[in-house]
Amino acid sequence: MDKPAWADKDKLGRAIAAEERLLKHGVVTWGAVVQANNALFQPGVENAPLQILYAIKSDVEVSDLSSYASRIYDLKEGSATNSEEAKIGEVLADEFITIYGKKLPQSLSGDAALATSAMYLCRHHLPCGYLLHGWFPILVEKRSGLAIVVPFDYWPEELLALWQRPINEQASELEDWLNQVAVANAGSVKRFLEFWLKVCRGEPIGKEEVPLLPVVLTESSANYLRDLCAQPGGDGKDGMLPIRVSVAGSAVGAMHTSVDYESEPIDRKRDVTYKHHGVQLVISRKALPYVMGTKVDYPQADGSHPVLEINNPNFD
Repeated sequence: MDKPAWADKDKLGRAIAAEERLLKHGVVTWGAVVQANNALFQPGVENAPLQILYAIKSDVEVSDLSSYASRIYDLKEGSATNSEEAKIGEVLADEFITIYGKKLPQSLSGDAALATSAMYLCRHHLPCGYLLHGWFPILVEKRSGLAIVVPFDYWPEELLALWQRPINEQASELEDWLNQVAVANAGSVKRFLEFWLKVCRGEPIGKEEVPLLPVVLTESSANYLRDLCAQPGGDGKDGMLPIRVSVAGSAVGAMHTSVDYESEPIDRKRDVTYKHHGVQLVISRKALPYVMGTKVDYPQADGSHPVLEINNPNFD
């Protein structure tokens, strides 16, 4: 993310500089806005800081987290009941003070382990470029409290659809519905985000997680592809060429899925890559929605020349 000129003189610069580290090692959890510049709730181009609340250990429902955030915001208006609460209120009232990973006293959080941090919000990490809602998934470094919004490229479709539904003063019923759905899906969405970040980080995938992969290889197709990919000049340490899974249109307008060698260097900003059955697969982020659920097989049919069978439920 681009660092503003003032960031070098402010502790918030640490959070901006930590983006790459957070993308690689941050822990997925839910964040809720405590306070933010009003401009962040409208379309625009300027990024800005905000104060968030997040769960340290236990999973907290999104609606509860937002309620806690509102309670914390009230501290700046003098609602503190003890010295710990008063200190947090002073920080919120003075926009030139930033705190990171400040654990909330039990008088505010009850049995939930919650903390508050300053965060620099980059608009391009959000689906629409501004705050439609006061909650979102974050990546946090629990030791330091530094955090960023999980870039929406990693969000599953159910979260994107939910988050982009606008809420206005005339749609209280919709807001209630959104809160219910958010609570119901909070656990599953969080697990998906954790899994998807493992894929993008190149971490090992457990057997129980394989069905979540966008493209799955059968063992026979993986064996076939490994033999074909064992060529000099491969991108990986094992010298094997990666396989790119892509989609394209035909002359008659129909879409189809294809697999082929990838001889060019992998652009990890443009592509997602992971290994499955020893084969490194590469998929462009733009193609991901169109290949989700694809299965590649290599049937050993008697009396016929076997070919790869690509079953893409999206359009093949």
